Amino acid sequence: VLKIVLPVMFISMWLIPIIAVSGIIISSRKEKKRRDFNLKRKYLPKTDENIKLLEEAYEIFIETQIAWMSFDYDKLREVTTDELYNTYYNQLQPLKLKEQINVMHDFELIRYEIVNKVNMTGSTTITVELEVKFYDYISNSKGICVRGNKDKKVHMLYDLTYVYDRNAVTECPNCNAPLNESETICSHCNTVIPSVRSKMKLSTKKCIRQR
Repeated sequence: VLKIVLPVMFISMWLIPIIAVSGIIISSRKEKKRRDFNLKRKYLPKTDENIKLLEEAYEIFIETQIAWMSFDYDKLREVTTDELYNTYYNQLQPLKLKEQINVMHDFELIRYEIVNKVNMTGSTTITVELEVKFYDYISNSKGICVRGNKDKKVHMLYDLTYVYDRNAVTECPNCNAPLNESETICSHCNTVIPSVRSKMKLSTKKCIRQR
């Protein structure tokens, strides 16, 4: 027995440090890759205007996820561009047929940065780098998780592109009441609103990294 156990113990003594070192090397490489990625990007300074844009962009991101989870097509249309809305609509149909739900909750903002901002006539396009953690899994009609991990948050890094109309009407010009995108008459004072458009909409969503 000793003849068998001793070689095994000897091998184990060598393997454990090797595995530990390999884990450290892999972790260091991932961290270096993350730093290198960040160094290649130039972020816009966080002025008061840009912070306000980031806050609105994050709010729309959350609203989009909740609308997706709830099959709220009206809300999705409100916060996304027509092209992205059509994409999301088609992706939701298989889930609906299977009576499954993409559950997402407990969003934890890690950081956000504006990567690019392009001003055009009357509108602006911004690209936001968003790092966020949240629970993300698929459950069936009985609430049973069928895909993903309901006990562990995913750690995501996204590139999100938003478009917004700088001249969009978001308040009633008569009583300053907030307006929804679909409103053409103010519900508070009955003033006719000539044009009401969403101030910001999510245009593209690209996953850069998941861990």
